[in-house]
Amino acid sequence: MRRRGQPEGGAEPEAGAEMAASARFTYHVAGWRDCPFYSKARKHAGFVSEEARKAGVADFAVETVELEDREAYLAWLAENRERIKAPKTHKTSPAVWREARGGAVTFVGGFDALSMDLEVMTGGRTWHTSGTKLSSTKGREAISMAMIALDLVLALGLVLTGAPKEYRWYVSVPITIATITYGQLVVSA
Repeated sequence: MRRRGQPEGGAEPEAGAEMAASARFTYHVAGWRDCPFYSKARKHAGFVSEEARKAGVADFAVETVELEDREAYLAWLAENRERIKAPKTHKTSPAVWREARGGAVTFVGGFDALSMDLEVMTGGRTWHTSGTKLSSTKGREAISMAMIALDLVLALGLVLTGAPKEYRWYVSVPITIATITYGQLVVSA
């Protein structure tokens, strides 16, 4: 078993080890080499760590525990379950946990749980490993603003054309919904 970010046989530590020492917390991703979910989680966590640091939204490191095969992984998991606070029901790869600089450990889960946890840790951003990132709030914010602008134009048109007051509620309801949605997005961002 080799741990990434640690020296191997007296070699110099990798850059990831220095980064882990300065980060507020570290995500640990454990799995076996040929597991597609382990590979996906390892790559995704590394990508998000780098992009989040560049964007200034989070500072965390990623370390991996890569085992030869499924049997070696299950043996490692049984041996380390208590240390990483993994529930007895977790038997899949990867096993992901977060460790604060002070040593507090929080078990995250597998790949899906890692993705959700990273979204929370980076302020609601959804990250795509393909090299593009999508801010989940920015897109909805733009749509809400466009809805408000369109509804205001429609309301102005109804007023200028002298439409009966009974029809004006068709415009006021979408404006209210868009305004509330936009307000929630701004508060949560």
